[in-house]
Amino acid sequence: MWRADSGEHLAKTESPQVLIHNVQFIAICFFMLLGALAADRLTKLYFISDIQSQTVIMPNLLAFTAHRNYGILANLPLPRFLIFAVTGLAGAVILNGLKNSQRKKALGEMFALILILAGALGNLWDRLQYGFVLDWILLFNRSIINLADIFIFSGLIIYICLKSKKDKKNHSEI
Repeated sequence: MWRADSGEHLAKTESPQVLIHNVQFIAICFFMLLGALAADRLTKLYFISDIQSQTVIMPNLLAFTAHRNYGILANLPLPRFLIFAVTGLAGAVILNGLKNSQRKKALGEMFALILILAGALGNLWDRLQYGFVLDWILLFNRSIINLADIFIFSGLIIYICLKSKKDKKNHSEI
């Protein structure tokens, strides 16, 4: 549907079906994000309450223990203001990607981006509440991560796979 606005330009108005689709999209995004954030927060609350103990699941492979990560990826030190700036920029890029995914009706991309956003928000929450990120999954007695990190990594892998599959399809059509 098209209508004339006050500037005598034609502006597109959205049909009720499009509005319903937009509301459904926002609701799906919200509940996916809420579920992922809840899972991250609950696991961190459990492990922060018992920060001194370690539970070995598979020796030299997997253990659960609490670790205070004051840096970023792999505990690399970075000034706090820079961590917040990078997180804010990443959030803006993800929100723009979600908007584009909604427009293209790309549910796989939407799912991947929600995972990344949930992970980023989960770790940001820790930084704001504690001043550090609580990691609790010890891998190979070397690397320690948390559920938010798994969300970010999984979302990135899914997004890259979907984009590369789409690029291959577009190249084969040329």
